[in-house]
Amino acid sequence: MVLNLPYFDKSHEKAAETISDSVRYTMVTTADNYADMANNAVAEFTAQGFECNVKNYWEEGNQYKGINVAMVSPEGDKVELQFHTPESLAVKMEQNHPLYEQSRTLKEDTPEYKALDAQMTANSAALIHP
Repeated sequence: MVLNLPYFDKSHEKAAETISDSVRYTMVTTADNYADMANNAVAEFTAQGFECNVKNYWEEGNQYKGINVAMVSPEGDKVELQFHTPESLAVKMEQNHPLYEQSRTLKEDTPEYKALDAQMTANSAALIHP
């Protein structure tokens, strides 16, 4: 088994620095409230002094659909906040997460990885973009 782990050859301290989602929260709302919820939450955290790095994964062709915000608190604590619709969370957890767990042990240029990636992308393609 080949593991694609960025922290494999690092000290405990260096490994901890690479982990940004050990504290993770998920906010879920309907597609019609989604943009307002995400914008308001990021604005509120920013107003409280958090550094927010927003990544929107709703583009066509992604195997994951959602908005992820990597945040650092004023005290330096790392937190990840994910925004989902009920449907995107269901695809993530019920369909794609088991496939992701299989794919993360594979090299990206293998047929097995490419097949898993294609299936995850297909699973997410049917989601309605909020």
